Amino acid sequence: VVGAGTLAAMKDGSLGGAGGNVTVLEGAKLGATTVTINTPLDLKNGATLYATANNVTSTWTGPMVVSGVVTVSPNNSTRTINLDGVIEGTGAIDIYNGTVNLSALNTFTGGLKVGAPTTSETTVVLEGGAKLVAGSDAVIQVGAANASATPTAYQYFYVDGTVENEGSLVAGRVGVLNLRSGGNWIQNGDM
Repeated sequence: VVGAGTLAAMKDGSLGGAGGNVTVLEGAKLGATTVTINTPLDLKNGATLYATANNVTSTWTGPMVVSGVVTVSPNNSTRTINLDGVIEGTGAIDIYNGTVNLSALNTFTGGLKVGAPTTSETTVVLEGGAKLVAGSDAVIQVGAANASATPTAYQYFYVDGTVENEGSLVAGRVGVLNLRSGGNWIQNGDM
């Protein structure tokens, strides 16, 4: 359990041990360098997943359970986080400040926010073959929803996979939603 402060993982075996999982509580941060982490994660409301250094790519292949609102933030435009494991739960994910690639069947039903009002560029890619399913109370938001917000960098959400959104879609200031060739979007909620 990461209950407070920051924990940086330097190798997969440093988290959870054989077959164990890691729980990250509110206010705590879990980061990694250029390694692949297979450990299952349980991210609670207010938890943060991040990359620990510039010009690194952290890859998380273990399954994740999300509850509440959690943050995934590479913390710099030169950092990348690959979320290759299945993400489930009732929570939402806020992603900002760097690049995040989603490559699995993701059924966290609380929604996704790409790029809060920030001065740093955010890029999220839902890769081909990947899926994002959001529930009826969820919001998928790209860019700042507040009309008075003045972000200075673009916030991108590239969809090469499939999105099934039962909730709302919000295209905010300097938000770019790009449904690329092979991508599918099923929108059953408000726009």
